[in-house]
Amino acid sequence: MSDTGAQGPEPGGAEQELRMPTVPELVLSTAQLAISLAADEIARKGDLEQAQLAIDTADALMPVVARLLPPEHLRQFRRALSELQLAYAEASAPAAGPAARPEPEPPKDTQPAVETPPRPPIWTPGGDV
Repeated sequence: MSDTGAQGPEPGGAEQELRMPTVPELVLSTAQLAISLAADEIARKGDLEQAQLAIDTADALMPVVARLLPPEHLRQFRRALSELQLAYAEASAPAAGPAARPEPEPPKDTQPAVETPPRPPIWTPGGDV
């Protein structure tokens, strides 16, 4: 009688599925996941505190990511992080409403408080201006 379930794993089968990631893979996937989660929270106007936490996580991992990636890929990570930080700032800024009115400009036809002397003419080859 043969018990097929009691035998060890077949070569190339389940052992490969259970392979642990390497440390560089862990760092890069964590940074990428943090960026993706932050982008998702910001895009759906979700929990901005969660987005900030994910952005801070990706930012904290950048020095390690910089050691692992070639410059062109590192630029992509940094650009994504910068865009997320900007999107977060825009999403967390208070909405401009009637209470956020710009200050009125001073009238343009008023005289300065201090009397200024008239400008002297400027000499040019064609004559004074």
